[in-house]
Amino acid sequence: MMIPIEIQPSVTDPLIVAVVSVFLTLIVGAIIGLVTALLARKGEHTKWLRERRYDAYVAFMVDMNTLSDLISTKPTATNARKLLDRITDYTETASAAFEAVSLLGPRKVNNAGQKWLWAITDYLKTKSEPAAAAVAEARWQFLVVAGAVLSSKNVTTERTIRPGMLPAEISAADLVGDSTN
Repeated sequence: MMIPIEIQPSVTDPLIVAVVSVFLTLIVGAIIGLVTALLARKGEHTKWLRERRYDAYVAFMVDMNTLSDLISTKPTATNARKLLDRITDYTETASAAFEAVSLLGPRKVNNAGQKWLWAITDYLKTKSEPAAAAVAEARWQFLVVAGAVLSSKNVTTERTIRPGMLPAEISAADLVGDSTN
């Protein structure tokens, strides 16, 4: 035997519905606001880091190019004093760029920078053509790695111009990609 049960619709107090609705809206709004703030903060940090890396990489390349210029300058009686002054100025300011690359990273850029520095050191010891070519290649590799970290589409591993070329040495054939060189 079944006992008939009457189901009565529950009566919900409109005040409770309003309070719960407002409370849930506040919680959802706070969560969305927190997530948005965190994403914006991360985006700003990424932008800041990319800008600092760019500045550090450019400063490092300028310093390394200055070093290359200094070591390739042959001292003479007329330029010895000026060369010594340039070397002194260079050694007083160069470490900041090396340290910035190390601090801002990533490790692969730091490694490429160290390879470039070691290539210059090897060139100083031997002054040979292969060592000079190794300096040019290490410079190019630093540029490629730094460009990849900065998401540059302009620097790739494929090139038509040899890394050691001076602008005066670049011919029209080099610019159009003639592979006969």
